[in-house]
Amino acid sequence: MLRLAMSLLVRDEVDVIEENIRFHRNQGVDYFVVMDNGSTDGTREKLESLRGEFDLEILDEPSRMFDQDLWVTKMAFMVHDSGRADCMIAADADEFWYSGVGDLKSDFLSNYSSLSSTPKVFLCPRFNMLPRIQDLQSLDYHFSDNVIKVARPLGFHKNAPDPAQELDFEIMLRSMPSKIMCMLEGLVAVGMGNHSVDHGGGEPVISPSIEIYHFPLRDYAQFERKVVNQGEGLTSNERFDKGTGWHARRWYSLYKQGKLHEEYESMILHDDKMDELRGKDILKEDRTIKEYLRKMKG
Repeated sequence: MLRLAMSLLVRDEVDVIEENIRFHRNQGVDYFVVMDNGSTDGTREKLESLRGEFDLEILDEPSRMFDQDLWVTKMAFMVHDSGRADCMIAADADEFWYSGVGDLKSDFLSNYSSLSSTPKVFLCPRFNMLPRIQDLQSLDYHFSDNVIKVARPLGFHKNAPDPAQELDFEIMLRSMPSKIMCMLEGLVAVGMGNHSVDHGGGEPVISPSIEIYHFPLRDYAQFERKVVNQGEGLTSNERFDKGTGWHARRWYSLYKQGKLHEEYESMILHDDKMDELRGKDILKEDRTIKEYLRKMKG
């Protein structure tokens, strides 16, 4: 029987981390390895409280250098060497991996056995879920209230880390790079952002039925914390050029200019903007995660 692990690199994600773990356990993940990168908002304490309920390993990494690729690769080898899992998903706390035909494990197995090339690496498409202004203004706002999906993105955007560079279209409407689900045997390294792997098992195959619901915008305080955390880490790490995490670099520059809140407001959906984009089939309502979480809670 296939054993599935999920790695999570987290920092200040207390608003999503518990539901992320509960959701993915329900979706077939057997084992979680979570690296906390110096959270100060209660994320680390929340993880500790979940340890007795889930097969969950917690690692502490206080460095501010944001060596994400090295840290996630380290977690993958830890899982492989422990023998706890055969297959792994490298995920972020704001991502919810969903199978439309069962759970993630059975989904991977069915495609693994049915495709002639016997893939070892799956690329899973990812879509932004955006908040509406009326939901954010609600006293009981929850991230799953973001039910507007960027279903037909406008394409991959050129790198534009400098806010002086004009955008071709809004950042949130761009195509999101896929993420990786792979067998641990044959894995050499996980790439930056978990978008690629160096793997001895051949070329990746696009998953026909797994997709990732991404919740990058919640309330402003959370968004600002994430921008500062990522921006400080990326700009202090000389291994990366300015194209790596260009959107985070752009937002961090805006933060230092005192313009981040204005940028955040521009990405929130008001009715006129939402209606226009829905009319072009760029946006559509998708309540999959909201309803899934509601049913999980009974």
